[in-house]
Amino acid sequence: MKQLLVTLLVLAVAVAVIRLRKPGATSQGGGTEGKRRDLKSRFPGAALAGYGLVAVLVISAAVVFYFRWEESNRIVTVRVLDTRSGGSETYQVRKKNIEGRSFRTVDGRYVSLGDGDRMELIER
Repeated sequence: MKQLLVTLLVLAVAVAVIRLRKPGATSQGGGTEGKRRDLKSRFPGAALAGYGLVAVLVISAAVVFYFRWEESNRIVTVRVLDTRSGGSETYQVRKKNIEGRSFRTVDGRYVSLGDGDRMELIER
């Protein structure tokens, strides 16, 4: 989530800087406008390539964010085995809710494993 917000912030700052710059703001004498026209004639698609690159970066950040979100919200089966009695319990848990030797089930129960318990994660 943080990565997506940082990417969007950088994009917003870049767009704001580009929009605030005026075409003649840097030419305070000395032929800078001529150099700028020369660069535009050499690289006519530079602005389009820049916008395309920004679009690719934003889209790829969104795709990575979506896949991470989907993976952390996937429901897995957790089987808790009691090594002393041999009994077992099965729970449905979101992957993001597994924290070491404890987890929160889909229906809201909090389960903490004891010393004699073993946890098996079963992914489909």
